[in-house]
Amino acid sequence: MKNGKITQCGKYADLLNNGTDFMELVDFPISHSGVKEEEKKDEQNDKIGNKGDEAKGQLVQAEERESGRVEFSVYWQYITMVYGGALVPFILLAHTLFQVLQIGSNYWMAWATPISQDVEPPVSGTTLIAGYIALAVGSSFCILARTTLVASIYLYTNTYIV
Repeated sequence: MKNGKITQCGKYADLLNNGTDFMELVDFPISHSGVKEEEKKDEQNDKIGNKGDEAKGQLVQAEERESGRVEFSVYWQYITMVYGGALVPFILLAHTLFQVLQIGSNYWMAWATPISQDVEPPVSGTTLIAGYIALAVGSSFCILARTTLVASIYLYTNTYIV
């Protein structure tokens, strides 16, 4: 590209071999000894050491690192930042209801499925499937509600923090 227009197109190697504008974009100047000029500059900077950095001021500061445990107050502040924590009971309710429905669907299948072919099933096959589908759909809605609430808290909290 040059001046906002595409001047050449082709494979990478072909563009490099043409020796035109593309090569200027991607190639570093090479000295007569075969060492790139950029590498020489880096070596010279290393010889100077940190003396130049101290005089200029360091561009990138060392990151502070702390170790230990995160206090409960940090979690509490994160949870209560959105609506004063009013969504948390609904998240817990949705998760608990999901677990109850999962246990219920396992119990339903164990209870309604006959042990052998000689035993009469307590419900018909259609009722068995309908009950299982109802429990699965209920579980799905609980997961949807829980996920939506958690995502809402996450998005609102990060909006407030930033």
